[in-house]
Order: sequence, then C-alpha cells, then structure tokens
Amino acid sequence: MRRPLRLRGRASLCVVALCATVIAGAAEPTTAPSTAPSTTSPNVLTTVSDLIHAAATADAGLRSAEARAVGADAAGRFAQRWDDPRLGLEGGRVSLPGDDEWHGRIDVTQRLPLGGEGAARAASADSQRALARADYVSARLTLAADVRRLVVNLRLALAEQTATRTSLEDASAAFAVVRTRLAAASARQAELLMVQIDRDEADEAAALASQRVVAARAALARRCHVDLTTIGDPAPLTLSERDQAAVAAAAARHPRLITAEAQVRAAEALAALARSGRWSEVRAGVFGERVGDDTEVGLTLEVPLPTWNRNQGAVGIAMAEADAVRATRAGVRQQVESEAEAAWFAWDAARRRAHHHNERLLPLAGEVLQLALADYAAGRGDLTSVVAARRTRSRLALAAAEAAAQRDHALIIVHTAAPVAEDLP
Repeated sequence: MRRPLRLRGRASLCVVALCATVIAGAAEPTTAPSTAPSTTSPNVLTTVSDLIHAAATADAGLRSAEARAVGADAAGRFAQRWDDPRLGLEGGRVSLPGDDEWHGRIDVTQRLPLGGEGAARAASADSQRALARADYVSARLTLAADVRRLVVNLRLALAEQTATRTSLEDASAAFAVVRTRLAAASARQAELLMVQIDRDEADEAAALASQRVVAARAALARRCHVDLTTIGDPAPLTLSERDQAAVAAAAARHPRLITAEAQVRAAEALAALARSGRWSEVRAGVFGERVGDDTEVGLTLEVPLPTWNRNQGAVGIAMAEADAVRATRAGVRQQVESEAEAAWFAWDAARRRAHHHNERLLPLAGEVLQLALADYAAGRGDLTSVVAARRTRSRLALAAAEAAAQRDHALIIVHTAAPVAEDLP
C-alpha cells in the first residue's frame, strides 16, 4: 500500500507563539481555491475500482472486443455441427420412340465430415474463441492500467499541492519572524525583502500546483467518460506487492502469451483441416425417381479419388505456418518473461527510493528547518540558512511525492506485465 506523504515540522513551538500575533497582520498571498468536488455526494468516484468500472462501461474499444468475444463463443457452439443437407429437384418430359413420358427426380445429399474434420473444426473454433478472449482481456488490462496511471498522476498533483502549500506556510512563518525582528530593530530591511521574495515564489509554486490538480482531474474524468465533478480525491492503489518469483510465475497469464498459444492451436487446427481436405467432399444421399409409371428409390455416395493432388499443397502450407507460429510463441514467451523481470526490478528500485525519501530525507529536512528558524528568531543564525533550509525541505517534499508516484507507476507496469487472477476480467 502506498504510504501517505507526511511533511513534518513547521517551526518550533516558541517560534509559532512568537509569530502568531504578527501573522494575523501580515499581508497574506492568495492561493487558488480547492478544486476537489464535495466528497459528501454519493456520485463522487474515489476508489480505483469504481473509476475502472466507469471507464469500462463507456469505452467503445472494450465493448467492441467484448462483442467479438461473444461472437466467437457463439461460433464455437456450432463448430462441430454438420453442414446442412442439400435438396435437388429435377423434372422434364422424356421422348421415347412412339411415346412421351414425364420424368421427375428428387434427391437429398449430406456432406460427411470424415478424416478428423469435425475435431479439427472444433479445435479451430476453440482457438478463435481463445484469441477473442485474449483480445478482450488485453483491452481490459490496458484500460485498467490507463486509469491507474491517471489516478497516480492525480495523487501526485495532490501531493505536490500539499507540499507547496506547506512550503508557503514555512515561508510565511519566516516572513513573520523577520518582521518581528525588524520591528525590534534586530533585522535589516533587505532581509525582509529577501523573505518576501521567497514567500512570493512559494505562493506561485502553490498556485501552479493547484492548476496541475485541475488538469490531472480533468484527464481522469475524460478517460472514465464522467463529469469532472464526479472525480474525487482518489484512494491509494490497492495493487498487491509481489516478490520476483511470483511475478515470474504470473507472466504466463499475460494476454500476449495467451494470444500466441491460441495462434499455435489455430495453426495446428488449420493443418489438421488441410489433412482432412482430401476427404472433404464425401457425400451420401437418397433419391427418388419416377419415369412414367415406373418409380425408383435408392442411395447415393460420392467419394473423391485422391489420385493427383491429394491436397498436399494446402497441407504443406498449413504445416509450415504452424511451425512459424510455434517459433513466434517461443519469442513472445521470452519477451514477456524478460519484461516482467525488468518491471519487477524497476519497481523494487522505485520502492526503495520512495521509502528513503519519506522515512529518512524528508524528516531530516524538517528538523533542519526548525532549528534554522529557531536560531534566527533567537538571534543566533542568519536568514540565508533559513531560506536555504525552507527550499531544501520543499524540494525534498516534491521529490518524495515524485518518488511515490514512480513507485506506483512501476507497480502498475508489474501488474500489466504479470497479471494476477484478480487483475483479469
């Protein structure tokens, strides 16, 4: 689970008490108002699963892939059924020496799927069904990854907004301390101008961060096909963290590998169909014939004689294609496993970096700022150290937010490269 961003330490209690009366009278910079919709509305979407569901419901590409999968299922149910029989009608007048008679004939013929044709057709239908299903799963995973990436972007923008507002509070506290010392004739006017510039820069950074929140929320709303007002502050990702062995095992579920397996089965089924093609036109039937007052009823059987062609050309082409598809499958498997391994290493590095920023660097920067501000308020330090400490803390807070976002982006890639059962539709 993603740890919330914590920005620790504003200033020491003594400094806050010293500055409280001064801040109220200082000219405060203006910041952009909150752009988050009210979370009390029942229509506000905050969980990742709700956002993915909203996107999946309205996504045209996903609906198209789902329709093709349904069509493949319908085709598979009829794959092993025989072809419809054929009805033949024949009639005419027969002229014989000294007599004319009417002639009529009716026959029904049925093509017989011999030579393993029925099993081959069923296997081909199953492979097409698997291909359509893999396309749908791939589209669903892509959509889920898109939504999750936009959620991470919005959470990053919100974390940056929090960090810049905290930085603005720190700059305002320093401004108040300088004003207090200036009133006591223990500070110079140039120092007041220095912290005023520092505070204005922090105010501008906070305003820009608020604009990025608006843009990130709008991008998420567009992808989910919902109104901007329904996008709340999203909850952290709930993707499970997995070790390297689990990621390697889950790579076998990747849609590209499933597609490659289905393509091999389809090629093998086509090869089997080609081998059965030499007997594809075997037909059996019944007929009835009447000439004048004479009636004849009988059976018919049509069998091709595999003498010259024997469908060997089609068989050779189909078998060569099956060999090529098997080689492609081996390459896809190697590529999928390599991508899953690389994704896990990237996530592990990003996880360690985010932990170091949040648990080590950021708390230390907060302590440095507290000490620098307290020393300056007591007349023991210089203002340059306070401004530098404030900017260092702001920079590390933004870096911690970016590191957390990179960690979550890397985890999304892990789950896309090696999906687990709960990721699959």
